[in-house]
Amino acid sequence: MKETVNDRINAVLQKAMVKKYQFAEKVGVSKTFMSDVSLGKQRPSGTMLIGIAEKFPDIDMNWVLTGDGTITKREDSYGAIELEDLAVVVRTVEEALKKANINPAPEKRAKLITAAYDLYMHSDKPENTTPILKLIYNAANQG
Repeated sequence: MKETVNDRINAVLQKAMVKKYQFAEKVGVSKTFMSDVSLGKQRPSGTMLIGIAEKFPDIDMNWVLTGDGTITKREDSYGAIELEDLAVVVRTVEEALKKANINPAPEKRAKLITAAYDLYMHSDKPENTTPILKLIYNAANQG
C-alpha cells in the first residue's frame, strides 16, 4: 500500500516524541482533528501543515507533502522551503480549492501545493497569486 500524507504526518508525530494532543496544540489544530488525521479520516489542513513547518523546522516539508526525500532536512540541502512563502502558497491553494468546492485526495493536494510553490518561487511578481489560482483550477479538475 502506498504511503499517504497522513502516514507521513504520523511519522512526524512519532519523531516529535509527544502525545497527539500536545502535537495538536503545537501545530494549531484540535485534538479531535489531529486524531482524525492520524487515523486517515481527515486530510491535513493548511493550518496543520503550516504549524508543522513552524514548530518543527528540522522536518522536511517537501517530504511531508510528497514523500520525496527524507523526514528531516539535510544540513547541506539547497532550495530549502521558505516558511513565509510556503504559508502564502498553502493558504492560496486551500482557499482556491474551497472556493471551487474541490476536495482532491491528499496525494493530489500535495502535488498541487508543491507545483504551486514552485510556480510562486519562480514568479517575477510573487505577490500575484493569479497563476497559482489558475494552476489549482486546471489541475484539480483533471482526472
